[in-house]
Amino acid sequence: MRGPRPSGGGPGGGGRGGAAGRAGRLRRLDPDTVLYEFTVEDPNNFTRPWTAQMPLRRTDDLLFEYACHEGNIGLAGILAGARRLDTQRVSEP
Repeated sequence: MRGPRPSGGGPGGGGRGGAAGRAGRLRRLDPDTVLYEFTVEDPNNFTRPWTAQMPLRRTDDLLFEYACHEGNIGLAGILAGARRLDTQRVSEP
């Protein structure tokens, strides 16, 4: 997970300039924890590189996918259609 990633306004670019890069890695800390760490280098938007870390811990609970729906212009129509179906009478066979 090292090296430059897509840049610019296209898919996966996040609006970064051509000089942007991101390096990441996964490292096992113990039998129940993996550390996800990444560094962003983007001189067009930041004065210096910055690094973030997130420990990922094992769980026996159910996992739910987290997804950001910002900009998903179809979501409003999908939800409106589902609400409309909820208000319609169900016919008996």
